[in-house]
Amino acid sequence: MDNNLNIIPSELGTQIWTNGRLTELSIGNWSDGGGVQIHTLPESMGKLKQLKNLWLSYNNLNSLPESFTNLKDLEILELRYNLFTGIPKSLTLLNRLKYLGLSYNKIENLPEWLNEFKGLKKLYLSHNQLAEIPESICKLNLDYKEMGDSFLSQ
Repeated sequence: MDNNLNIIPSELGTQIWTNGRLTELSIGNWSDGGGVQIHTLPESMGKLKQLKNLWLSYNNLNSLPESFTNLKDLEILELRYNLFTGIPKSLTLLNRLKYLGLSYNKIENLPEWLNEFKGLKKLYLSHNQLAEIPESICKLNLDYKEMGDSFLSQ
């Protein structure tokens, strides 16, 4: 199977399958991620419509494929230690997204449309290059108590 990752799917790190469907996937240069490092995600990622948790830490990602908006069941998206310079607006279309981790990237500005994340409870943006925080972040219904200092530190 050609997956544009030059790797056999069974070598992609941790996978959890439920009723024959992939519901959790970890890919990255860390133990649970299989010790691989990817630079892009294939457009076919959008076919994993039952995916609930996606851990993509310690990679060299700077964008997500357009098909990513098909992941309507996605609840957790961890993108820490990548090369993102901004938050992809297409993620606001994922209404079940509760957790978004973007710490340790290269984000300089946060968009005014942050309040379009309706179900988001946890947003991690620490260790980026943020100069200011838009007022729209106050309109998010985040669980600040549970996130603690790691929300915007450094």
